Amino acid sequence: MGPGAPAPRRTWHPGLRLVSTSPTASGLTISQGRFTLHPKNPAPLFWKIPIAYAEVSPNEKNPAVHNFLLEAHAAPLPEVKPAQTVILNAGDVGYYRVNYDADLLRRLLAIAPQLPVTAKIDMLADTWALVRADRAQVANLIAFIESLRYEDDLPVWARCERHILTLVTIYIGWDWTQAC
Repeated sequence: MGPGAPAPRRTWHPGLRLVSTSPTASGLTISQGRFTLHPKNPAPLFWKIPIAYAEVSPNEKNPAVHNFLLEAHAAPLPEVKPAQTVILNAGDVGYYRVNYDADLLRRLLAIAPQLPVTAKIDMLADTWALVRADRAQVANLIAFIESLRYEDDLPVWARCERHILTLVTIYIGWDWTQAC
């Protein structure tokens, strides 16, 4: 930095951004919060979050990505209609977790095999994190893995396998690491 130049402003917030969706009569609203595993009710923090989103469908291989800056606690997602199925963090460009509302999650699970690989991996990671933080049901994760039963992409299956084995360890008590 040269003389007289202002020092860069660094901000750090504990936790991770959490972007949640909720349907409205006119489209889709996204809201932000703070994601942590512990404590369960952390003090709220707000960021300016760049959101990349895309409408997905079984026939669309490369959906157009749109960008939106979430500068408030909640805002409608531009150009999204109620019946559209969209993924957030399209292309895996953001640093945030996504919590899809039940209806959007159901529509995404219906077309999960056709989603881009990055979307599948992101959704698996986010769903697992939400389950661990007690913000989603294990059934959501199992339903997502079930929707990928014919998946042939190794990174996706490696993620599924890790989550399945961890669930087996937790619920059955079998230590799969000793069996390998």
